[in-house]
Amino acid sequence: LYYLPVELKKGCSKDWCSSSFILRHVGFTWRSDYTRKFFPSKNDGICFLVELPKQVVLEQFKHVTVSSDSMITNVEVKELIVRTTSGDLEIDHSRIEKLKLNSVSGDSEIKDSSIGDLVISQVSGDTSVIRTKISNDFKSSSVSGDLELNDVTCVNFDVSEVSGDVDGEEFYPQRISFKSVSGDLNIENKEKKYIEITKKSTLSGDINIH
Repeated sequence: LYYLPVELKKGCSKDWCSSSFILRHVGFTWRSDYTRKFFPSKNDGICFLVELPKQVVLEQFKHVTVSSDSMITNVEVKELIVRTTSGDLEIDHSRIEKLKLNSVSGDSEIKDSSIGDLVISQVSGDTSVIRTKISNDFKSSSVSGDLELNDVTCVNFDVSEVSGDVDGEEFYPQRISFKSVSGDLNIENKEKKYIEITKKSTLSGDINIH
């Protein structure tokens, strides 16, 4: 039996959210799409707090939100799939084998985590990845948003930017594939490690590594 307390309270400005968990051989799903019926005021809403024991390893965690902010912290999961619309996301202190993030009109922050493969798709929002080790591949696609990387490592960095920049500080990929329309890739590292540029396709953009 897994302990999954859910806390509901007013004043969180939440609109709609859906999450599903697969805990090895146990499934758990919750959904909220009724906040406006209970709290008509735009300043009221519901907050969900879902807690799991430390020893639990999630096989898969899917999280979907509309007009809601989310925080995922201290989880260990094999596959995490997150889709957000008009809301911010924070992931920290987590161990994730594969993370897929799709965000529209919201900012995302990933920090102090360990990730196997990271795939990000962002429209009209900024993404920050901080103090995070990516052991395999990092793919990022962004339209009208910036990507900030600080103290991050990965093997292959495949990035596509439209009207946005990638700024890295202490960012150490082994290989980079860069496609850009009106956007630059800027990396400032203290250690002068060799980074291979496997592909570069830009229109009003450039790669600057110092």
